[in-house]
Amino acid sequence: MPSESSFASPRHLEIPGVNLQNVCYLQTPEDATKILELACGKRVVIIGASFIGMELAATLSSKAAGIHVVEKLEFPYRESLGPEVGNATMKMLHEQGVLFSMKTEVAEVLGEHGKVTHVLLANGRTIAADVVVIGVGVRPSTRFLEGSSIALDRNGAVLVDLFMKTNVPNVFAAGDAASFPVALFNGKNASIYHWQIAQAHGHVAALNILERKEKLHTVPFFWTKLLGKVIRYAGYGKGYTDMVVKGNLDQGKFIVFYIRDNLVTAVASLNWDPVVAMVAEVLYSGRKICKAEAESFPGC
Repeated sequence: MPSESSFASPRHLEIPGVNLQNVCYLQTPEDATKILELACGKRVVIIGASFIGMELAATLSSKAAGIHVVEKLEFPYRESLGPEVGNATMKMLHEQGVLFSMKTEVAEVLGEHGKVTHVLLANGRTIAADVVVIGVGVRPSTRFLEGSSIALDRNGAVLVDLFMKTNVPNVFAAGDAASFPVALFNGKNASIYHWQIAQAHGHVAALNILERKEKLHTVPFFWTKLLGKVIRYAGYGKGYTDMVVKGNLDQGKFIVFYIRDNLVTAVASLNWDPVVAMVAEVLYSGRKICKAEAESFPGC
């Protein structure tokens, strides 16, 4: 199960009952061990259907007595991989007995004698639960910088340039705490919470602390594993307006090209290696891939 770095903290839900016993967040290996111990043979409700929630649901599907995922959006990964991929992954997990309540939120966590027993949804439905895990995203751990002269974006991330420099001389930031110019986002700043980006940031920041004048040059890359199957992703698809799908989403073998301004800005695949790595290499070289090229990519 995944964990987050110390410079990003889980977003907390501000609803009644979240302080009951057996309501958990997943951030550290110790959290993962605790959740696994609590969940075995029990009824688990997972709040959130993005990477943390979906990986957790897949991992626990063969161990818990029941898994129920609650998500405010219509599909898992709606804002990252898109509804088409989200729907396909939801079907994968549903075949393993995972239940989903979509387009609703948890209004309250209910309990008896200090322990969780149910969750109450905004639509009025109640779901029995022995364990609740909240996975609704992360935020930069930068509250200690609020009120300082270091510039933060609206989400609290430290604004840096391609040298990992902040607006304050000789102060650098990297990793989950940083909002940096993303080439595949037309140079606009964004935060990307993946270890590959943190590694690249740290390398460039160290070089520039040594006055090497090295600019960040990388293509975001990550993967997520569900039920033994790995979805790989490269690029930055936020704000995509079109997509090209090769293969079959329902059969679990596909490539998805994410298109913005007629250019490929990201790609995701399942059971189609090494296409994501190949596309990442092309994007890293600086060559642009147009929609027509994606459409001409050979299918199954």
